[in-house]
Amino acid sequence: MLLEQGFLAKRSRFSAIVDYLMGAMAAASSLCVLLALWQLAAEYLGALVLPEPKVVFYRMAEILATNSGWETLGITIFSGLLGVIIACIVGISSGFIAGWSRTVAVFFRPWITVLLGTPPIIWVILALFWFSQGVPVTLFTVSIAVTPMLFAAAMMSLITRPKSLLEMAKVYQLPWLTRIHHIWLPHLSQSLMPAIIVATGTGLKLTVMAELLGGSQGIGAKIADARTFLDTVEVLAYVCLIISIIMFIEYGVLEPIKRFILPDMDAR
Repeated sequence: MLLEQGFLAKRSRFSAIVDYLMGAMAAASSLCVLLALWQLAAEYLGALVLPEPKVVFYRMAEILATNSGWETLGITIFSGLLGVIIACIVGISSGFIAGWSRTVAVFFRPWITVLLGTPPIIWVILALFWFSQGVPVTLFTVSIAVTPMLFAAAMMSLITRPKSLLEMAKVYQLPWLTRIHHIWLPHLSQSLMPAIIVATGTGLKLTVMAELLGGSQGIGAKIADARTFLDTVEVLAYVCLIISIIMFIEYGVLEPIKRFILPDMDAR
């Protein structure tokens, strides 16, 4: 029976991969439609307002062909992902504690309400006052804006833990590794993986915003320079680059991991 269940689990993961690839084809078709609409709008509005896609893509290729271009991308990716990692450590760990203790959850509730109710732009402005400019501004903005959603996801995953399954595992004295692999990991991943995916995309977008307003390096700083010279092509090139990075991380890295861990949830 265990072998049969193991075979079925592998088969479900294979089906999840096939479904993911089919979804990627549908997404590619949607992007083609978007590019067609972009081309039509560019022809109607003119190059100064909205350059054609091929011009923007050519500028993207020029940026990627230089070491300075890769350095700019690396600064933004490093700052954004480091901020998300800090938010994951703080938010998930404190969320787990709040999930175990109702007292801790009630204690943190006003904090989370304040953090969620404060617009990210306010944190950027405050960070500029406190840290002047540079990477600390980005790290502070991303971590403090993303932490609440990860805290909430971690707390709810503990509150809604499958108590009946855990009791059954305790009665049958299952090893801790078995409990973690078959009960805890699937349950926690069901809440945490979508939150981490959203947090990663949000963190990178906030990174660009922080760099745009107060950074001297990174994609946001380059967009600010291009805005000064009314270089629409440069602006859109960097916008397309950050969108491509976010899509690659979300759909090329995190989404396959989620589908591999949770094939049954995707099948539903």
